Amino acid sequence: MIALVPNDSTIALGVIIALVGLALWIFQTRLQLRAAVPKQLRPRSSIALAQLATVPFILGGVSMTIRAFGGLYWIAAGAIFAMVVGVSNAWVLLIEILR
Repeated sequence: MIALVPNDSTIALGVIIALVGLALWIFQTRLQLRAAVPKQLRPRSSIALAQLATVPFILGGVSMTIRAFGGLYWIAAGAIFAMVVGVSNAWVLLIEILR
């Protein structure tokens, strides 16, 4: 949605995407750390998937800003990972909790 703003330069778009990705990563990581129970291990796959969904946006924003290393390809990967995480969370919510 950020990329739909008209008359935005590539550098400005990269900085905005990197900042939004960083803010979302910090928010998500804080929630994961807050939800951690010391004697109960959380599945590492859910933590890894959540990290995979946000880190590519940061990398994409930085690479757009410096105009190297892929740019929008990182953001496309982040969008795909975010969809995978969303479907995975929906599966757990709808199916796994009832077991």
